[in-house]
Amino acid sequence: MPWRSWPNPTQANSPHRASPSGVLSSEMAPAARETARVPLRLLLIGGEDSSGRAGLGADRETVALLSRDLPPGMTLSALTVPTAHTVQSGMELHELGARKAEEWGAEVRHILADPQKSPAAAKFGLLPGRAHLEMAAEIIRELAPRCPVVLDPVAGTSGGSPFLSRSDLSFLLEHVLPAGPILTPNIPEAALLTTSDPRQLASDPAPRLDAAASLLRAGAAAVLLKGGHGIEDQIQDLLAQPGSEPSWIRHPRIPGPGLRGSGCRHASALAVGLAQGQSLIQAARGASAHLAGLMGRRT
Repeated sequence: MPWRSWPNPTQANSPHRASPSGVLSSEMAPAARETARVPLRLLLIGGEDSSGRAGLGADRETVALLSRDLPPGMTLSALTVPTAHTVQSGMELHELGARKAEEWGAEVRHILADPQKSPAAAKFGLLPGRAHLEMAAEIIRELAPRCPVVLDPVAGTSGGSPFLSRSDLSFLLEHVLPAGPILTPNIPEAALLTTSDPRQLASDPAPRLDAAASLLRAGAAAVLLKGGHGIEDQIQDLLAQPGSEPSWIRHPRIPGPGLRGSGCRHASALAVGLAQGQSLIQAARGASAHLAGLMGRRT
């Protein structure tokens, strides 16, 4: 599916308008601009992490941090729907706590039926099994014509506990990607989805181009392949879109321990930029810069 810009459902009815760069402009008088509000909503669907460091906790924290830098008059709030309530400590998963897909799916549809809660963008995280992937495919098909949908294909915990089986990954490729989400895999997830050698993807940026192209052919609207698991001195995130040259987004690799929930934060930062009406490349660069800033403050 070709990349497109979505109309922002809130800005479309606002005296403010988003320029192609995502910066608001207005023909209003200065006094009116000071009091006008453009309320944006970001729909977040994923797992709750009992530690609060990953999943929806990391998503909400990202929205709160990035909301400080919104254009004047714009506000952003998160609408969260949990797919699971995980129990984790450190890198270990003790309990998945998956909800029934029908339960969280009904919650999402109640949100979508309310015009006052219409999302400017959506982000999916943990989908713990086939029924959840089926529900996500249905909802993404409904959402994708209305707003950007980011899908972070969380295949397992940082400690290696799997969330998705090989069959689940095949279903994601064959049925979820054709619904048209923007896919944000890390290198191990891209390797799983494309049956590539993870060591080769980590050691050489060139095969990542082939992996991203394969995911586009499977139906993704775009692919942001996160490069944090690479071994090169600079982190190289890869943005691939149909009909466009791939873009490499480079930022320094900062030594130190890993940041729990970094993938969640990266994907939700991308969704925040898209919710503002930014172009995909602008939102991707902003998301990479946000994550680099978090890593720098961690040391």
